Amino acid sequence: MAPPPVQNPFFAISDAESAFDSNAESDAESDFDTISLVNSENSENFENFETSSRFVDPRDPDPASIETYSEIMEYRTAGDKFYEGKPLMDIGTKARGDAVELIVRRHDKRDCHPDAIFLHAQDSLCSNGARRGSNATNNDYDRQLSDEPNVKKNVEVKSAIMCYDITNKEWKVEFQEIKPWLHNELRLALVLDDGVHIFVFKGPVPNAGRKKFSSRIQEPHAAGRALLERMSKKCTFVGHVAFDDPNYADLFAHTTVTSLAFRGVPLAARGEKSRGTILERIARRHGELCHPDSTFEDPDPGVDKNGKKRGKGAAKNDYNRDGAKQEAKSAQLKWDKFQNRWEFQFKNIKKDLHDDLVLVFYTPTGVHIYVHDGVLGVSTTGKATTTKGTKIVLCGPCGVTDPAAAWDAIRAKLEASGCEHQGSIFF
Repeated sequence: MAPPPVQNPFFAISDAESAFDSNAESDAESDFDTISLVNSENSENFENFETSSRFVDPRDPDPASIETYSEIMEYRTAGDKFYEGKPLMDIGTKARGDAVELIVRRHDKRDCHPDAIFLHAQDSLCSNGARRGSNATNNDYDRQLSDEPNVKKNVEVKSAIMCYDITNKEWKVEFQEIKPWLHNELRLALVLDDGVHIFVFKGPVPNAGRKKFSSRIQEPHAAGRALLERMSKKCTFVGHVAFDDPNYADLFAHTTVTSLAFRGVPLAARGEKSRGTILERIARRHGELCHPDSTFEDPDPGVDKNGKKRGKGAAKNDYNRDGAKQEAKSAQLKWDKFQNRWEFQFKNIKKDLHDDLVLVFYTPTGVHIYVHDGVLGVSTTGKATTTKGTKIVLCGPCGVTDPAAAWDAIRAKLEASGCEHQGSIFF
């Protein structure tokens, strides 16, 4: 039998916080029931982050020196500051999601259903009938209760961290890609600065497959408690796993080949959204230093459907150089354990919206900037290509485990294809 609901001790918030939360969010109450989840890895809006021209060094700065970009690299979002130094924050979104899934499963087995039988989820099939890999199952794990052996729960785990939305001046947590037809139990895991809070979602999932909870309380710890309170209205709280819980120490210490290669490297502990924006600013600043006779400008973001001028973050490209539209995309060198190789993946590329595509390669030894030739490594993304654009995948040789050797091989491909090397900045 399933245990009774657990009372979450973290839900209690002060009367002052409750009053502020209620007044500030009265106009947005209806939005909390809509499922609009995007994975919340630092979705802060960078409209107020000034262009890199602010960071001009009057002493003839060296474009190849990392010190030239020190002010840009010191930038931190509110989310970066809130989670700084916490477990699982420096291993990437995908790896953190995998670790949290294992934490939720272990908690389910230890504290929720200790007498149940836990099984690996059944492998799914491709359109041609071939069996997919173990990483492509329809759900995360299966559970059978001892007193109901013929009833199997297909459990799906979705996790997210809290982030600050500058545009709407709110803290939010978002879960995405929820496919209710593939599971019959959905567990939501909210990672805060004190550990993992686990819920079972009770309501139906709209067709969008996304769920959002938000709070306009500005202090992050109070906002976190308010988000837990809001989640308790749509979910059943089942437990909290603290970062220092010895029963989960191995999972909170989870590392990957990629995180080990980047340990101690500048920007490695930043959120992927934050790091991407910083690398884009570095690419622009590098261009300004290398081409002092060129004119670099912010693009016109245009207006929305109501005729109101959009923010800088809504522009279709990142910046203009001598009138040419420049788009900067960054990617981290990552280890693909299934293909046994190092690779870069640049995503959401919409070639009709820019004249030049600047690729920023983030490696353990430095940042390398190239102008793409429009051909090398380009691939489509199925039906999503229409809305999300294409992607560029550049891989090192299979079986080569040394990231430096893999980068040398990828760099050779770039040079052979005619991609222009604008410069490198070594750490």
